[in-house]
Amino acid sequence: VNFWGLMNSTSRSATIALIFGLVVLVIVALWKFNRNYALRFLAVMVFMSSVFWASMYSPRSGAIVSKTVDIVKNAENIGNRRGIWMTSYAMALEHPEGVGIGQYKWHYIEGQRYGFELVPADWYTWQYTHWAHNEFLQWFCEGGWIGGIMLIMMYLVWFIPALIGIFRTKRDEVSIYAVWGFVIVSVISFAALFTRPFHRIENMVWIALAFAMSNREFLTGKLRFNIVRSDLFEKFLGVACTT
Repeated sequence: VNFWGLMNSTSRSATIALIFGLVVLVIVALWKFNRNYALRFLAVMVFMSSVFWASMYSPRSGAIVSKTVDIVKNAENIGNRRGIWMTSYAMALEHPEGVGIGQYKWHYIEGQRYGFELVPADWYTWQYTHWAHNEFLQWFCEGGWIGGIMLIMMYLVWFIPALIGIFRTKRDEVSIYAVWGFVIVSVISFAALFTRPFHRIENMVWIALAFAMSNREFLTGKLRFNIVRSDLFEKFLGVACTT
């Protein structure tokens, strides 16, 4: 039912994020567990393929096809996001201190004017949007370079121990719950490169749970960074995130 809804939403970013998540899940599950999972994945892929082809007979099939063709024919435009990302980059350069949370849309036109000075005249055209269509870029714009770098650093504090935990520990030392958390964070974070999942409360509830499920195994004991063991660092991180 969810996959049918996804197909009929014609959301390219969500579909690509789902495919990315499935690839991560297959790699991690087959690495950590056994080949019996391969049969399960094969059954899931056959089922999802049948749902996809069934969606081709829905009223939204024309939009699905046209958006798919657009990705192939205008790949360099990245679904009309190239200009938005260039404007976001220009805004971050123009306001390294950040424009303030929720203020991105009010500075878009100004950032676009500066963006036109950075690239050839025909590189992209005038447009307007409320969102950067990339959560990380939007955070650099609204939170400034300091805020953006802090976001990347927090991701690295999670990602490096998680990657080590997934691929370097023994199979029985990582639970299926930690694997689930790793994959869900991967899906939502990948989607954040093209859209705005951090601005939707239902996504943030799931990603917070996924971080918690993975961190309880990956950020403890021998897998934990020395810097994370510092009470001062944890307090600083907590205050910074709250601020």
